[in-house]
Amino acid sequence: MDIALDINLQRFTTRKLFAGLLVVCLFGIVYVNINYVKPNDPEPSTSPPTV
Repeated sequence: MDIALDINLQRFTTRKLFAGLLVVCLFGIVYVNINYVKPNDPEPSTSPPTV
């Protein structure tokens, strides 16, 4: 019984770790996207409009 419980716990922790990694990756992608978009946002407003 203890061994089965141990395996279940191990599986749960690995799943938790995997989910954590996924969340971190998603947050990283979002963070990078925001950082790449932010510097490009002020450019059109600061540069004189060419009409």
